[in-house]
Amino acid sequence: MQVCFLPEPILKDMVSYALWLIETSHDSSRSNAMIFFSLSFSYRTILEHFDANDGLRIILNEVCYFC
Repeated sequence: MQVCFLPEPILKDMVSYALWLIETSHDSSRSNAMIFFSLSFSYRTILEHFDANDGLRIILNEVCYFC
C-alpha cells in the first residue's frame, strides 16, 4: 500500500524496472519481480503502469519461454 503513495514518475520507473528484470535478468530477479507484480496488481496505479508498458506481453513471453 505504501508504494501507491509514491510520486508517479517513481511508480513508472519501478514498474518499468520490474518488467526489465523479467525480460533480461537472472532467475532470482525474475522471481522477485513476478512476486512484486502478484502482490501489487490489486492497486490500480500499478496496473495502469503495467498496461502502459505492455507488461502482459512481457510476462506471457516469459511464461511461454519455459513451456
